[in-house]
Amino acid sequence: MSISPHSFAIFVYPFSFDRSHFDDLVAAADGDALTVEAATWRLWARRAFPHDDLLRHVADYLNPAPGVLATACLWTLEDRVLTSPRGLGLRAGALSLCLGRTKNQSAAAAPGQTPAGAIGLDITGIDLALFRVGMGYLVLRVRVRSQLPDDWYAVLNAFRYADRPGKVDLLFQRRTGKDSVEPFFPPLADAADDAAGGRGVTRHLIGGLLRRLIPSPPPGQPDWWREVFVPGQLLPFHALFFAEIPEPEQAMTLYRLRNFFHAGQSLVPSAGDLRPDHPALLSYADRMWFSLTLEGGGFVAFDAPDTPFWSTTMPDHLDEQYFLLFLLALHQRFTLMELSDQVCSGWLSADDGQAEAHFATLRETLLEFTARGYFNQVMQRDHHHRCFRAWQEVFETERLYREVTDEVRELHGMLLMRKTERIQRLAEEQRRQLDAQAQAEAVRERAAQARSERIGTWLGGIAFLLGFPSLVLSFLQVTQESDPQLAWASLLLSLVVGGVLLVSVRLWLRRCRPGETPGNGAGA
Repeated sequence: MSISPHSFAIFVYPFSFDRSHFDDLVAAADGDALTVEAATWRLWARRAFPHDDLLRHVADYLNPAPGVLATACLWTLEDRVLTSPRGLGLRAGALSLCLGRTKNQSAAAAPGQTPAGAIGLDITGIDLALFRVGMGYLVLRVRVRSQLPDDWYAVLNAFRYADRPGKVDLLFQRRTGKDSVEPFFPPLADAADDAAGGRGVTRHLIGGLLRRLIPSPPPGQPDWWREVFVPGQLLPFHALFFAEIPEPEQAMTLYRLRNFFHAGQSLVPSAGDLRPDHPALLSYADRMWFSLTLEGGGFVAFDAPDTPFWSTTMPDHLDEQYFLLFLLALHQRFTLMELSDQVCSGWLSADDGQAEAHFATLRETLLEFTARGYFNQVMQRDHHHRCFRAWQEVFETERLYREVTDEVRELHGMLLMRKTERIQRLAEEQRRQLDAQAQAEAVRERAAQARSERIGTWLGGIAFLLGFPSLVLSFLQVTQESDPQLAWASLLLSLVVGGVLLVSVRLWLRRCRPGETPGNGAGA
């Protein structure tokens, strides 16, 4: 029993970031360069997402036309940066996986050979995918140099742990002569405690590449990105072609692979776990299945026909189209999980104003994801479509989408209702203040009017007291000095004026309360 050489494994490191930094990150990836002596090497090269068999609107989303706002971007690490000792130095034969049992063994080995007790592997490519909604994925493409199934089981089990020094180590070495090698640690990787011995972990590679994009993290945060899966763990996607495997061992092999068990783990599966129609398996062809779990998955083929399709075409499809389906399903899952997490953190805010702004941003992000990322159909071929829908079922994408949509809608609506109530209370308070001001102004106006009336009454009384005697005296004087007609005219005028003054005095007396003098009434 052996593993065919066209088998491979891919490990995905998902992370989230502030979506407002998307354009800055794109510019940083496009401009990231490495100075080597007098030359400048670009680290990342733009590439298109695989577009064969994609529906047109999905292809336009992943690979927008020039001048169209990008919602997703994909880069691959330049080959010379990947292989040169000035970069990562991952030439063939330069990397080995050392598990805990090989920790104290010597790193020395003959050129092109794997140190004793370690598993030789090659990182054949590193990709970076960024999505405008604030999600990113670093992709490590790995091939195990051994054809022994046990070595592949060990790599699938252990390499997904990015930060277990002493238990899962990466051992780097480089050739120093025709027959000699020495420990080596990549300059682009983060510093390691045992860098001089060439030992590190996958986290050193991941951190070294990502920190170059934004060297200074936001205040209070260790990095500009945040892990969204199990901390320090990657998700594997594999394509394994077994040759000459006995039929009785096939069911146990499928069980081991979908659980990512290494060869040393004892297995006690139930009869249902060994069924070829297990829910975690999707049949593709005779003795060929897709394995789909929350921790990762891939494709397993037993004794595939020896034809160009199975040795070349199908591995290429798995590496491109089928892995893209896995990545898009992961993207939907982790975007919705991240939005759900942001719902929880935003709801704990004590400030309603901050919560309203937070949920407004969440609602905008969810709408953008719905329009540009939440697809139920991605590819036109039947096998591809069935595989994508199976991934969505495993990740419970539809349930997550309904859950997050309901959370954002209901909590955003609750905040708007609270805001409306606050506005209504404020309007009521303002109306009460305006009514109070109007009443106070009316009281002041009545008081001023009363004062004016009292002043007029007093003036009328004074005029009567002074004017009537003056008229009488004037009449007597006229009677004595003038003719009788003029005297009678003066008398008549005096009587009219006196009558007017008398009426004024009566009105004045009516306004005064009994026992009070003018000016001391209730209106004073």
